[in-house]
Amino acid sequence: MPSVFPQGHFVIPGRRLERTTGMFLIVAARCPVCGKPVCVDRTIYQSKWEPLEEIAKKRMREVGVAEERIGMLDVDNDYRLAVFHPKQLDGGGVHPPTGRINLDAGLFKPGLLAEAMPADVSSLHDAGRASVRQDAIIAHEFEEGIRGSHEAALEHAPETGLSIKEEARRLLRAQRDRSL
Repeated sequence: MPSVFPQGHFVIPGRRLERTTGMFLIVAARCPVCGKPVCVDRTIYQSKWEPLEEIAKKRMREVGVAEERIGMLDVDNDYRLAVFHPKQLDGGGVHPPTGRINLDAGLFKPGLLAEAMPADVSSLHDAGRASVRQDAIIAHEFEEGIRGSHEAALEHAPETGLSIKEEARRLLRAQRDRSL
């Protein structure tokens, strides 16, 4: 399980660490927003909300999410309709009555699946590119919105009708095979 260090940065035990400006950060990858070693400093994602919003919205459209299912109310930010929620760290979410989905800063959080999945699946997720994790989360949340439960999403997301990357499908298959 990740350890939390000052200012919300996460560190996974067993990874090579780097000490930068008094913070311990993971060196295994680079954050797509700040360019520094992977971090989950919510202030970074809040300040970069607009470009992340556009990236998430564009990708949801590209994979085939219907416009009426893109984005949901962000209760942490004046209830704006948003596709990217910078203060949440779950990876994404779904509003069950409407099937509307979102991504959040958890997309960049090392160990996102560590508590819910076996170590091999969690590490596979962590090793994937952000674009692959993004597609996997979009597919999972989309299927959860359609099928009504997390368990049904785990089962059906690998074969979603959305045009996600094959690497994301492999990740979703690993999640399904190790959890059901």
